[in-house]
Amino acid sequence: MDAPEFRGCAFINASAEFPLENNPVHRVSTEFYDKFRAYMAGLAGLCGAEDPHGLALQLGLLVEGAIVSEQMKRGSGAAAAAKRAAAVLIDAALPR
Repeated sequence: MDAPEFRGCAFINASAEFPLENNPVHRVSTEFYDKFRAYMAGLAGLCGAEDPHGLALQLGLLVEGAIVSEQMKRGSGAAAAAKRAAAVLIDAALPR
């Protein structure tokens, strides 16, 4: 997100350009983020998270929000804020 040529996420941008859920471009974008969340849920499960899918959804929202925020306003600090929020969520989700 720090790179000068950063233009956001191609999947988020594509789904905005093709907003109808039955559009093939939109479906591919949705599938990407479904797989991304499933990957994070798998990692969270391996770490012993009580609700791995819930944690993955929360973390995915942080990632996607940071991407869009930084795309809209460069240097917004969204990635750093998302990282701090993610640490809180992960700490709360893992067993003591």
